Amino acid sequence: MADDIDNKDYVKDIIELNETIEQLSEENRVLKTEVENSKQLFQQMKYILKPLVDSAVNEAIANLIITQKGEK
Repeated sequence: MADDIDNKDYVKDIIELNETIEQLSEENRVLKTEVENSKQLFQQMKYILKPLVDSAVNEAIANLIITQKGEK
C-alpha cells in the first residue's frame, strides 16, 4: 500500500517535471528566436548606420583640416 502511494507520488512528480521541461523548451525556442531576430536587427542597423558614421567622420576631418588651414 505504501509502495503504491510512493509510486503515485513519483509518477506525479515525473509528470510535473515533464511539463516543466516542455515549458522550458518552449521558452528556450522563443528566446533563441528573439536572439536571432536581435542579431539580424543589429546587422541591419550596422548596415544603415555605417555610411552615416563614415560620412560624419569624413565631415569632421574635413572641418578640422579647414580649421587648421585657417589658423595658419
